[in-house]
Formats: sequence, C-alpha cells, structure tokens
Amino acid sequence: MNKAKEHAVGERFEIDHIIYEVRPAHSCQGCSLYIEDENECLDRHGRFGHCDGNNRTDGQDVKFVQVGEATD
Repeated sequence: MNKAKEHAVGERFEIDHIIYEVRPAHSCQGCSLYIEDENECLDRHGRFGHCDGNNRTDGQDVKFVQVGEATD
C-alpha cells in the first residue's frame, strides 16, 4: 500500500533535489517517472504518491513532471 503524501494538482514538491509538479494526465506519457520503452514506472517504492485517480482522494489521474532542480 502506498503511504506517500498525496500531492495536489498544480503542487510542486522536491524529492532528491529535483522539483516536480503534479499535472492532470490521461496517460503516463510525459511523466518523469515513466520509462516508455519498458512500459514501466520508476516509482516502485511509492515515494511520489498515487497517480491513478482510482487511488487518489481527488479522483484525478495525474503525472509528475520535473520542472527544476533544488538549489541549496
């Protein structure tokens, strides 16, 4: 079961010094965690929270898009 915080659409958050933005999605294409050639998601450990609307409290399908790198 995924215990990661659910990030709202439009929210930006940081994981491992990378900044991601949550955006509405209709597929995995364009998600920074999706490896298209392997049809696989990199979030095996559930650090990002759910992307499938069936598992989100807002009911929206989302993708996580890298928008920058954190500066110290």
